[in-house]
Amino acid sequence: MTLPENVLVGSPPSEDRRALLEELLEFNRSATGLTDDEELYWFIRDDEGGLIAGLYGWVWGGTCEIALFWVREDRRGQGVGGRMLEAVENKARELGCHQMVLRTHSFQAPVFYATRGYEEVGAIQDYPRGHADLLLKKSL
Repeated sequence: MTLPENVLVGSPPSEDRRALLEELLEFNRSATGLTDDEELYWFIRDDEGGLIAGLYGWVWGGTCEIALFWVREDRRGQGVGGRMLEAVENKARELGCHQMVLRTHSFQAPVFYATRGYEEVGAIQDYPRGHADLLLKKSL
């Protein structure tokens, strides 16, 4: 086995990223006996195909984790994000989840989540500099 000389910066090939994810999932399934992992996603586009909002995450072991969630600035405050979050929470319940987890930065949407019942359970201060990375949880 030859180790690469350098750490690469940028986006990896999608097939390499998928292979890495599959290897990690297989390890997790083997180690825990939990095989109920499923990815969740929802993308809303305008008539020209531009992204209005998107959400990506997964369910596993009774938890739904939102990894990516974004609403275009001109659509914020119109209920789009709230409806998407509520729909994902409902889908998570259908899939047997008892909790939701996600991360957001202090400059992103902590108030949005707090008003919807999410509690801060952890934080990494100064990530990025001058801000915090927050871990949030909501019981379903």
